[in-house]
Amino acid sequence: MGRLTNGDLALIQSYLEHVRGRAAAFGGSITLGSDPKAFAEFLDGQVGTHGVSSIHDPKKCHITPDNFAWFRIDANGQGICCHAIRCVETDDLIEDIRTHRVFLNLDVPWDCANVGLYDTAYALEISGRVAIGGGLWVHPDWRGNNFSLLFSKLLRVIAIRRFRWDHYVAFVLNTKNRRSWSLQSAGQMQVHPLLNGYYPPYGQQTDIMMTYSARDSQLRQICDEMERWDQLWSDMHRPAGPQPRAAVA
Repeated sequence: MGRLTNGDLALIQSYLEHVRGRAAAFGGSITLGSDPKAFAEFLDGQVGTHGVSSIHDPKKCHITPDNFAWFRIDANGQGICCHAIRCVETDDLIEDIRTHRVFLNLDVPWDCANVGLYDTAYALEISGRVAIGGGLWVHPDWRGNNFSLLFSKLLRVIAIRRFRWDHYVAFVLNTKNRRSWSLQSAGQMQVHPLLNGYYPPYGQQTDIMMTYSARDSQLRQICDEMERWDQLWSDMHRPAGPQPRAAVA
C-alpha cells in the first residue's frame, strides 16, 4: 500500500485529538506505550479479564517496541481501559494462522494441531503489514459507558501512522453478539468465519471468526465518523465514572 498523504496524517491527528478530548471530559487520561511486558503485567493485574493472549505475550511471541503498541486509560487513580496491537509482516496471514506462527513463534514446536480452518478462510488473501488487535479491556465498574464505540479504534488509528499497516485484524469468538459488536461498536468492516478447531491462544477447541479492515477503508470510516461526531457523542451515554450498582435483596 502506498504512502500516507498529508491529508491522511492530518485526519489521524484530528481524530486522536477528539478522542483524547472525550477522555478528558470524564477525567480520563490516556497513556501510550510500546513495552509489551508492561502491557502484559497491567492486564494480568486487572479484574474481569481473559488474560493476555499469546498473540500479544512477549513470553510466547517475538514482540518488541518496534512491532507493538498499547494504551491504557486511567481515571480516579485506577486503570479502567486498555488495548494492544502487534504488527507482523507476512506473505500469507492465513497460512501463518494455520501453522500457529501468528500465535506462538518464540519456540519451534514439535507438534502442530489442526486449527480447523473454515473452507472460506482459505480464499482470504491478506499479506503485507498486518496489525493484530487484542486485549481490549474495560474495568467492570466502567462498562456500559460505550467505551467500545469511543476507544476501540483509537490504537488502530495510531497504528496506521506508527506501522503503516495494510490490514487490521482481530480474532473473536464466533457468536452472533460478537459479530454484531465487531461490525457496529468496534467498527470493523468485515467479519469472516476463520477456524473451528484447536485455537492456540486458548489451548482448546474453539470457534473463532476474524474481523478485518483495510487501511483505506479505516481512514474513510474515521473521516465519516468525524463528520458525525457530535451526533454520535449525543447518542452515547456520556462516561461519568463508575455507576452505582443495584442493591441485591
